[in-house]
Amino acid sequence: MKKQISILSAAMFILLNLNAQRVFFCDNYTAGGEPIGSNSRVTCPAEGGFIYLLYQNGSANLSSGSYYIYVDKLSGSDYLPFDVKMVTADPTQNWFVYDYNFLTSGDYRIVIKNPLMSEMTKEYLTLVPEQTENTDVTDIFTDPGSMFYYTYSTLEATTSVNSTNGQTGGAFEIFNIDPQLGGRIFFKVDNPKKGLKTGSLSVFVDKKDETGVAQTYDSKNYPVQNQSNTWSSFYYDFYSAGEYTITVYSESMVFINTVNITIKLKV
Repeated sequence: MKKQISILSAAMFILLNLNAQRVFFCDNYTAGGEPIGSNSRVTCPAEGGFIYLLYQNGSANLSSGSYYIYVDKLSGSDYLPFDVKMVTADPTQNWFVYDYNFLTSGDYRIVIKNPLMSEMTKEYLTLVPEQTENTDVTDIFTDPGSMFYYTYSTLEATTSVNSTNGQTGGAFEIFNIDPQLGGRIFFKVDNPKKGLKTGSLSVFVDKKDETGVAQTYDSKNYPVQNQSNTWSSFYYDFYSAGEYTITVYSESMVFINTVNITIKLKV
């Protein structure tokens, strides 16, 4: 049975501008595409749940049958790419809806783009961890499914990682690679005093474009050989210069850590 995220409080919806393009986060919706129980602050159970993302195109019908939903998650002071969904919409309507499964609490940015990758609108959503009377505060730091489990983790970019003891060649922010052959950069994830407790690492690589905005570049999945270890490592081969952000999540998409590096080409 589908678990539906519950809205903290139902907000009265008043459409002030018929031409405004909006995204609503709601419990349900009408046959005419109006949100029911819309709110931008929502409670989130530990196991996550679904919430409707309802896009309204104002008074104009949709110009295309396909749209993209970009889900970014706040990490530190920046929103980092988290997920992308393609939606098949009815171009005779001025709205579409997508039932999205949020796995963890946090702050999110939802961006709607058309097939030409032009931004139609964006809205912000805060998912607040659901509180229960029997919740033990210490559990949030010992449960690998909690967003707090990796609070003291580190992510280090380096030139090498010893596969036996995890010793690195030192942490660096700038790397020089061969312009023809590229370069291999190693990364070490460490969660001091606690095992990583994940079977794999989900790694997202973003690269800044010419305007300085981070764009989705690549994603990889790396197995963790021993979940009881406090650390694990992986490598990524770079072939072009630029500023990159590497973000690591557990296999259940719990945020672990992120690091920024600059790749330069050897002269």
